[in-house]
Amino acid sequence: MEESITIAVDCYGEWIEKNNRFIWRWKDGDMSESVLMTVQRDVLYNDFVNSIISYCGLNCQPNDLVISYMHKSFENQRVLPFKISNQLRLGAYLSDATRSVLRVYVVEKPIENENVGQDQQNLLNDELNGMNMNIPDDEIGHDMEEDQTPTPIVDIGGSSQLKQLNNLQDDETGFYIGMTFKNKDELVTSLHIACLKKDFRLAKVINSRSVYCFKCAHPECKWWLRAVKFKSSDRFCIKIYKKYHTCSSEHITSHNPHATTKVLGKYFKNRFPNGKGLSTKDMTNQLRTELGCKVSYWKIYKGREIAKSLVRGTHEHGYGVLDAYRYLLESANPGSKTALQVDENGKFKYFFVAYAAWIQGFQQLRKVIAVDGTFLKSKYEGVLLSAVAQDAENHIFPVAFCVVDKECDASYQYFFEQMRSYVDDTDELCIISDRHSSIRKMISIVYPSAHYGCCMRHLGENIRNNFHNAKVVSHFYNVAKAYNKVEFYDHFNQIRDMVPKADEHLESVGFHRWSRAFCPGNRYNIIY
Repeated sequence: MEESITIAVDCYGEWIEKNNRFIWRWKDGDMSESVLMTVQRDVLYNDFVNSIISYCGLNCQPNDLVISYMHKSFENQRVLPFKISNQLRLGAYLSDATRSVLRVYVVEKPIENENVGQDQQNLLNDELNGMNMNIPDDEIGHDMEEDQTPTPIVDIGGSSQLKQLNNLQDDETGFYIGMTFKNKDELVTSLHIACLKKDFRLAKVINSRSVYCFKCAHPECKWWLRAVKFKSSDRFCIKIYKKYHTCSSEHITSHNPHATTKVLGKYFKNRFPNGKGLSTKDMTNQLRTELGCKVSYWKIYKGREIAKSLVRGTHEHGYGVLDAYRYLLESANPGSKTALQVDENGKFKYFFVAYAAWIQGFQQLRKVIAVDGTFLKSKYEGVLLSAVAQDAENHIFPVAFCVVDKECDASYQYFFEQMRSYVDDTDELCIISDRHSSIRKMISIVYPSAHYGCCMRHLGENIRNNFHNAKVVSHFYNVAKAYNKVEFYDHFNQIRDMVPKADEHLESVGFHRWSRAFCPGNRYNIIY
């Protein structure tokens, strides 16, 4: 009776080199368990391959399947995986009592030599001094399959070759034949970052839609890499890779041409969680420490902006999805109020937001609101208008905010009109500001019944800057906080005696605008 053998098979991963040895890595999003299959000890190779396709549920041709394993005796050594490609190797595997798990992956067919013009091919031949980069697929990586340790491509035939052998350096990039990249941009960026880490220079030889090829910039170095595009996707696969540099480091400088703003942004991307991270000074120090690379301040600054945009998106994208943000905000916070206004060309103009918690909470607070605007320092600048109140513990309580192009009559009118839908116009309402003319004008139009007042602190700082007398400011605060007119005039007469011009300035503003004693409404203890 024929003997049956049970074998474990992994079908959803790839071999990678890590810590100077090869390990199997599961692919993201695929199953993470082994498949058990039973075969006869004397099974034929073709039947064995078809059994694997059937057990693992693969949709491929037998010739597209690569079957390999790592022998237990070599798991902790830098030995390439053993491939099962014929009946002889299959028999050796089945006769081994310590059978390892089989690792199976499907090789996609990349595009070879398409869309590469004759001029590019001639340039390739000239750059590599006659080296033939168009090696057929059946020859690519042949030496790597037969020999378990990769051998440097160096011909020893004279003094120059001996010198190259002495300068032999592994690039230590972690690349390998068969390694894939999501697209060409990811391939190029990975190469440039690897060049920064090991301080090598690359020269681009072929850059077409389906083929990408680099060689070392040093004319005598044998390092080069060729990657081609898959037919069915934008992914690129390394087909030829000579990883050993035979050039010396005498020509290397601290200014690496591959340290572009785009490469720096992707290198530092993971150090900007939530869009916040390193300063330009920290980035400069880390580049010098980790890569030994000197980069100008502006290149660091632009790379920092790119890193932040990769994490949280660009400003253009943020403005483009404001409508979607409004919808999600109102869905997650029922009762909230949002408004978006664009100009006649469809470009952003105003954006108003008031959360439901703010609207409901303000109904229980003292009806005193402070309004002000502050500059935005983003790419497109603008102004952030805000309205806040104070709760029972004198903490700031937001009422609304609005992003506008600038502080003017039109922007404040839009802001107050939106706020008018939940902040009623009554004589109990008191609105305080920094005496901006547009605020005062629009309050008289949108909130005619409300009382308008000036911010005590803002007015006090004006007195300090204009009259250069700290004692006057101290008396002014006492005047503004006085509850009755007798106390008010006691302190105000002292201001008049010390600096008469300050007295005239305060009278011109109007006592009812900044004094609690003369305010026609009720500012409570909220003087700001």
